Amino acid sequence: MNIPLHALDLLPIWGLFVCTLLIFLIIIEGGFRLGNRHSIVAKEDQRSQVSAIMGTTLGLLTFLLAFTFGKAETRFSAKKLIVVESANAINTAYLRTDLLPGSYATQAKVLLHEYVALHVQASQYISQGDYVKLEQAIKRSSSLESLLWQQAVTIARQNSSVFTVELYIQALNNIFDLKVQRVWQALLNRISPTIWATLYFIAVLSMGALGYYTGLNGRRSPTVTIALVLTFAAVMLLIVDLDRPKVSLFQVSQQVMLDLLNKMEAVD
Repeated sequence: MNIPLHALDLLPIWGLFVCTLLIFLIIIEGGFRLGNRHSIVAKEDQRSQVSAIMGTTLGLLTFLLAFTFGKAETRFSAKKLIVVESANAINTAYLRTDLLPGSYATQAKVLLHEYVALHVQASQYISQGDYVKLEQAIKRSSSLESLLWQQAVTIARQNSSVFTVELYIQALNNIFDLKVQRVWQALLNRISPTIWATLYFIAVLSMGALGYYTGLNGRRSPTVTIALVLTFAAVMLLIVDLDRPKVSLFQVSQQVMLDLLNKMEAVD
């Protein structure tokens, strides 16, 4: 599978924050100087109009930030939940392998053990930003799923009337379904580049309108301006980090998967 990466993924999170901060400050400074030039000829109704436009754009920017932050946080929470659900599903299937006949139980346990190890490795590859190895791990896990399913089909054909085989197959189906959801949430379900472009466009317009308005009035407060810029840049930083496959500020704990792996190794 091809893992889609956005333009914002190319910069480290601190670099993106600095770039966003500098862009906002430059736009505000440019707007201030332009407004200062026009302050002599600007009428009171023009100042009121600029004030209304500035308030509207800042309000719209705040709304879009809240919307995108909610979407990114919901996805991040879903990623954490799926890790726990996946560990529980694999553990259930691992326990039900004892119901399989003969050497099938041992083979299934070996495959599930490697499957869990790949889950742990995949999370490490994501945190390292090594998408080549990540794709290899995903392909290998798909191969393991095929082997587990082929084995289950063989057992079912030999013991079609045994209820315990159905329980094992149900557990496998649950594992496979959660794998699809996990890949989707971790790598594919991301904020659209169009939304990001719109968000930055409105942010630039808002900063420009703010600078222009302060320029028309001929006075500004650097402390308040910097505080405002830092606030918007920090929120955008959080959204970007939550949306990235490779997160820097937030980590999805893999402890439950590690505990399951240790449990399997102790049994083996």
